[in-house]
Amino acid sequence: VQLAALPPETIVDTLKTQDPFGVRTFETKLLETESRQQRFLSLSELQSLFPCPNDGERITLPDQRNHDKARAFRNGTEPYFLFFQHLRKAGGTNFC
Repeated sequence: VQLAALPPETIVDTLKTQDPFGVRTFETKLLETESRQQRFLSLSELQSLFPCPNDGERITLPDQRNHDKARAFRNGTEPYFLFFQHLRKAGGTNFC
């Protein structure tokens, strides 16, 4: 939220020179861990490396997630539609 109040050129510079959302840190940890273990990580292992923000840190409140649909998606038990409401960085390569 603090970044949004800055001039555009400052935002771009900050995103280029810093890692305010921990994205590059996560990518590095992910590559190192999966390489060391020689396998893809489970969901719980991914969450320990890159947890979703706490409610107090979320930008989009109230929480609009449908937890029943997410559970159905994970279990493969019924038709589902998922919409991810927040991204960690532009481009959406890492998101919750």
